[in-house]
Amino acid sequence: SSLALCRWNREEFRNHPSWAAGGFMCLTVWDFSFAADSLCQIDPDGVRHIIRDVLGIGQMKGSYVDLQSPRLQTWILYIQDPFAFRDLINSYIKITGDLSILEDNAGGHSVYDWLKLWAAKLDTFAHRPDGLIDMGDGNEFLLELRTDGYDHVVPTVNGLAVEYFRWMAQLAGERHDPDAAKYAQRAEALNKSLQNLWNEKSGWFDNLYADGSREPIFTMHLFDLLGTSVVSEHQRQAIAAHFVEGDFLAPLGIYSISKKDTVHWDRFDGDWGGGGAYIGTPLRAARYLYESGDPQHGWEVLKRTARLAEHFSYMPQSPAMDEPYEWKYGGNLEVSSGAGLEAIWSGIFGLRPQSDGSLIVAPPPFNPEIGEATLAGFRFRQHRYDVEILSSGWRVFLDGKLWSQSEYGQQVIIPAQRTR
Repeated sequence: SSLALCRWNREEFRNHPSWAAGGFMCLTVWDFSFAADSLCQIDPDGVRHIIRDVLGIGQMKGSYVDLQSPRLQTWILYIQDPFAFRDLINSYIKITGDLSILEDNAGGHSVYDWLKLWAAKLDTFAHRPDGLIDMGDGNEFLLELRTDGYDHVVPTVNGLAVEYFRWMAQLAGERHDPDAAKYAQRAEALNKSLQNLWNEKSGWFDNLYADGSREPIFTMHLFDLLGTSVVSEHQRQAIAAHFVEGDFLAPLGIYSISKKDTVHWDRFDGDWGGGGAYIGTPLRAARYLYESGDPQHGWEVLKRTARLAEHFSYMPQSPAMDEPYEWKYGGNLEVSSGAGLEAIWSGIFGLRPQSDGSLIVAPPPFNPEIGEATLAGFRFRQHRYDVEILSSGWRVFLDGKLWSQSEYGQQVIIPAQRTR
């Protein structure tokens, strides 16, 4: 219901329907990226409008685009934008099978050309000999994070940049763009430098500063790397080990700063400072944990975040994580809550659409806390899929007919079906 209420039909809005970030009536691709698969299933054309507007109107000068007139609401630009575009475009192609989105005109450039411009902009911050992206002293460019010391070489930004350059190498290769080799080389060189920031003792990546000093800052922002190819299985397990009491786990989800990080944990910044959390992050982290084969931690995060429904009518942007209240400057509705839908269908029920039109179905072992359950009416490429979780095993149906009955631990791949 939270996601549905972010969809508006008003005469004065530029597009019909229009999607809002939530409590803030604007387009911001980073917010939308948390619910990328959900939005592309509900309204793929709307996602296409979002991408064109934020690129064409924002022009890499601002991330907040007005829903009515073709203008920016603010001149704030986020370094997370290219990573959000990757999520949205990947989801659009996966859900629809339509690659033409890359050719869309957005304010004088194609979407693909804008992606190349973002790759070049990321490199303007890579002035160190090791090629790492260094944002300097300020962190307003980084989602306005106010956490002291979370600046200069931030590991999550660099890890997401590795993933972005790998993606650009793939897109460029498919288009016979000679820059493909450049992007591939950039990705691997950056990843090599990033791996030097791994702190085995803390099970975390260190932040690196201009004077060469480094330290781990235990922020939930790092959980974005769980959904990438950047971390090894060992690193993934070490990061996931922080989802415990006294660390990140909170009564109503996860703290944005670990409780054991006594230097940075505070109640000043509702989204990122410690006591609260931007709602999309715990929900997406739960999905990543499930998809990486860690349903135990995934369920711990998901069930705690679900307790917010006992206190709020809709998913707020910045709820406190240890008592039910919303930070006063946050919105009382947030589109990124759609990440919870994806945690349920991809995590609990194991439904994972693929870009080639096939569907992987791989529910985790039976969870007595959830019990027997059914997900009905999942739509993908004009077909309906239902999954039944039973104590003895699970079943998947295609268009109302039983496709497979399996034991836990088995994976079923349903080939691409003819569209209707």
